[in-house]
Amino acid sequence: MTLWLVLSLMTIVAALFVVVPMLRSGKASITRDDFSLEVYRDQLRELESDVRRGLLSDDEGKAAKLEIERRMLGLNTGEVAGDAQKSAAARSLPVAAMIALGMAVLGFFMYAQLGTPGVPGQPFAQRSTPPADGQPGKMREVIERLAKRMETEPDNLDGWSLLGQSYSSVAQYDEAANAFQQALKLEPDNTDLLMSYGESLVLTSGNEVIPAAKEAFEKALKIDPTHMGSRFYLAEFAAQQDDLQAAMDGWLALVADSPADAPWMPALMQRLEKVAKAQGVELASVLPKSLAPTGGNQMPASDEAAQAPGPSQADVAAAKDMSTGDRSEMIRSMVNRLAERLKDEPDDLEGWQRLARAYGVLGEQDKAAEALAQITRLQPNNIDAMMQRASALIEKSDRSKPLPTEAVDIFKKVLAIKPDNQDALYFTGLAASQNKQFSLARERWTKLLTLLPKDGQAWQAVSGQLAKLPLQ
Repeated sequence: MTLWLVLSLMTIVAALFVVVPMLRSGKASITRDDFSLEVYRDQLRELESDVRRGLLSDDEGKAAKLEIERRMLGLNTGEVAGDAQKSAAARSLPVAAMIALGMAVLGFFMYAQLGTPGVPGQPFAQRSTPPADGQPGKMREVIERLAKRMETEPDNLDGWSLLGQSYSSVAQYDEAANAFQQALKLEPDNTDLLMSYGESLVLTSGNEVIPAAKEAFEKALKIDPTHMGSRFYLAEFAAQQDDLQAAMDGWLALVADSPADAPWMPALMQRLEKVAKAQGVELASVLPKSLAPTGGNQMPASDEAAQAPGPSQADVAAAKDMSTGDRSEMIRSMVNRLAERLKDEPDDLEGWQRLARAYGVLGEQDKAAEALAQITRLQPNNIDAMMQRASALIEKSDRSKPLPTEAVDIFKKVLAIKPDNQDALYFTGLAASQNKQFSLARERWTKLLTLLPKDGQAWQAVSGQLAKLPLQ
């Protein structure tokens, strides 16, 4: 009973996370708490990606997810608090109810069919195709209603993403690929969408990496050279083309960059054993020393593993028996270890990204902002890092006072790179209004209105703020 109560709460919270952006009718933030909510949504997406890529264990991912959920529920926004009295929070409730119900039905059905508390998640290339038949009519009805809704909201990025995930959950991979393709038209450089689209094509084609899937993985890898899933499938493509050396090289590189307890490691080792045998190569002779098998697929602990910033296999095993406090202390110790390593390796971009996310989850916004500053040092035009740094600065600021100057400067830099960034337009307008630069505020918010669906809730809220500006 306790398990189902917990699952019920998590389902409600998760539904809120998806419903909020669907109801926003765009990406424009209206209040500082709305902006924080958007940041937490980004953190959840990053968290899901990190767990999938093995950068965080399942236990760490769950703990971090619960912490982010707690903070989202603590925000003073109509979307989360349910305050229907505030005009900025007045959203399309019937649609919200439909989506929330859909998520609940999907979530509980999939758990009832596939889930048990002791079974780990299914990583890429280890997924078995679930049966498409016998699904409850209610779940399919919800998906159909969402699909119908998207016919009238073709520019709703989150809606297409949710529809793709929904189709994937019932093994309708062809429809899932179409939904993800629509989402990519709105955000073509989103590596998670590229991965989901490519993987849907692979599953549609009987686990064959077809050219369209290969193209998606190549694009994701071009954007993020460390993208684990894309590297895996591109090596798989090489193997399917009988280029066994390229496949082996790709998988060996992936092994070298993966944590020892990464969920895809067994699949990697199986493939490597197969291609090594076909090549007449002793697998142990080409594996990194710390990962050379001593029997089966077991990988021994090593001095290198003990010094790594992430958890070793022994760490993960020990964490299962720890109290919540001890586990938190262990996580903090690993974060501190990563921070110390980065002092000696200041150009490790992925390390700084992990550290920034970790500090964000721990609530240490000052340190998160410092880590994000290192990311922007390495990638001066990384808009995501700049926006996250601005949000961290806002998070630690006094909300009764004007926006932090440094955050406003970051928003200005974002606009210099991407003039149509809606969050940056809103917050630079807000800063101008706070500084009595009403002409500039009017200019920014007028432009923002041209980017929002006319007469939508976000459009109306910004229009209302614009009307309140004094004339100069």
